Amino acid sequence: MPKKAKKRSLSSKSAMGIRMKNIRLAETVEEKSARQENDRSRQEDSRRNEDAEKHSARCEKQKTYAAKKRKIETPDMKQTRQENDRSRQEHSRQNEDAGKHSARCEKQKTYEAKKRKKETPDVKQTRQENDRIRQRHTRQNEDAEQHAVRCEKQKVYEAEKRKYETPDAKHIRQEKDRSRQKHSRQNEDAEKHSARCKKQKTYQAKKRKNETPDAKQVRHEKDSSAKARKIEEESEEAKSQRLKQERQVKATRRTKQLKTVFAKCPSLGKMSDIDTFEENKLPIGTVTHQLPSLYEANKICTKCKAYRWEQERKGFCCEDGKIDLPHETEMPPELKELYEDSDFLNHIRSYNNSVAMASIGCKEEILPGFNPTFKIHGKVFHRIGSLHTVKGRARNY
Repeated sequence: MPKKAKKRSLSSKSAMGIRMKNIRLAETVEEKSARQENDRSRQEDSRRNEDAEKHSARCEKQKTYAAKKRKIETPDMKQTRQENDRSRQEHSRQNEDAGKHSARCEKQKTYEAKKRKKETPDVKQTRQENDRIRQRHTRQNEDAEQHAVRCEKQKVYEAEKRKYETPDAKHIRQEKDRSRQKHSRQNEDAEKHSARCKKQKTYQAKKRKNETPDAKQVRHEKDSSAKARKIEEESEEAKSQRLKQERQVKATRRTKQLKTVFAKCPSLGKMSDIDTFEENKLPIGTVTHQLPSLYEANKICTKCKAYRWEQERKGFCCEDGKIDLPHETEMPPELKELYEDSDFLNHIRSYNNSVAMASIGCKEEILPGFNPTFKIHGKVFHRIGSLHTVKGRARNY
């Protein structure tokens, strides 16, 4: 009969541990490296031949041992261990092939999904905060090449992910993106805002340069829809601010266009006060020419204070005081509402024709480029419709 293996006593195990410790303290760097290499090789052979049960038992034993060991380690020991783990992990990943990489990522996903399923809201928040800090630290230290590789990899991942998302998932993702973007923009300073706008302009210009006519039309429709939805949801204060900004943008654009026109056409004279143009003020008398008496509306009526041209007869505005109109300091609410309505301003000629019960008829010449003038070729006449139209037909002028 085979002899039974004798169990070692605690004292013999302790003595062996002390002896092994003394041997390892006395070994050289080359001997230590050779021993660790042999241990790794032996460990790989052992793990390769173990079945599922042995593997599970070993992992469980390793977890218990690691948890017990980490419980008593100091902060310095913990930092050293994490540094060694990172170094070993980096070395291991550099030498893995595509198959091992795919298997590791799949295994990591399963482990993370299982771990996150059991975590509490506080643990989840702590994990996300740690992830953000680690990600920010990593991105700050990456060079241009690493940044380009990461962005390209992220694009591929996002495209693959969005390919299979449902409409509900897409809507939730877009809502989260909008919320995160809004929060990010609220906390940015002037320098970050300027850098972001500049980057966005460059990106949009590059993107629009390569888009097809169909893509351009789709983009315009989406922009119109988004703008209409935003206008519907905005408050009165936001609406007032938006209209004010639109007026400022239009005034700046018109000033720029007028500067271009006067620069290209010296015969028009000078625009001396174009830089001091203020909103809601008509720039009368800013155009100077070789014939100032004809081109300057700098005469003011002493009775009604109206501006008039030099060649206009006295009393043309108020019949030399015979007509006394009230001096309104504020614009009537009805007119003010129309003045702030962009749809009314865009179609003001049509509204004017409708109220006048007549419309101008002419052959208008439309030249390419910016044209601040209204050019007519041939005769000018008025179209006047019948006061009572034929039954079934709409009134027209």
